[in-house]
Amino acid sequence: MQQFSLMHIQCLLIFFLAFTQVVLCPAQAVETPASPPSLLTLQSWSLGAGGKTDFINTLQVDRQGSKNSFDPELTLLGGIHFNAPWVFPFIEAGSTIPGKGRDPNITRFSWFANTGVQGRFDLGAPKALGVKTGVGMSMTTISSQGGTQTLQNGNQTDSFPMPSGTTITRNVIAVFGLNYDLLNHWRFAADYHLFNPFNDRNRAWSSLFSVNYLFDFNHSKVAAEPNKTKNYLIPSEF
Repeated sequence: MQQFSLMHIQCLLIFFLAFTQVVLCPAQAVETPASPPSLLTLQSWSLGAGGKTDFINTLQVDRQGSKNSFDPELTLLGGIHFNAPWVFPFIEAGSTIPGKGRDPNITRFSWFANTGVQGRFDLGAPKALGVKTGVGMSMTTISSQGGTQTLQNGNQTDSFPMPSGTTITRNVIAVFGLNYDLLNHWRFAADYHLFNPFNDRNRAWSSLFSVNYLFDFNHSKVAAEPNKTKNYLIPSEF
């Protein structure tokens, strides 16, 4: 009986020590190392509309040899904006509306996609100035039904064949731009696309002036503090 009681007491002591280890130190048993903060977070997305003029001072527009200057085409565009340390990366895409150009026999439209970074400068809520740069791709689609077209050729007219089908051209572009937040969520932007930046012969500029509305991913915070724009101007803390 004495041996059984001693063994029983030893088992109780072992159980008590194990129990106190689990109950008194729960954090040590379940604690996991904290994950490092993300260096890139979503900030906002935007939708906008504007006017795009392709190949400024490059295309001849009349018989006197005048070149095109400001000849905007309706353009729809959208973007996603990020927070990162000291800069604001972005991804943008846009497209003109398919339609007839100077030649009624040809249907033309262009679209682009680019990415880059921008700096944001607080000018007093809600005003802010942005300066951006990036790279991307531009594509132009031209369609025609074929046939012939009568055009002036010197002092007389001649018939010229029209292409049949669809032709797509692709160009690498460099992007430069300024934007200005005058009102909450509204952004006015002036962008310039440099086509074929490394080709002296085919280098050309296009301009895009647009108005954009920004949708914040953290909408509840903006609704609670509608007069504060630091969520647009200051990157996340790290």
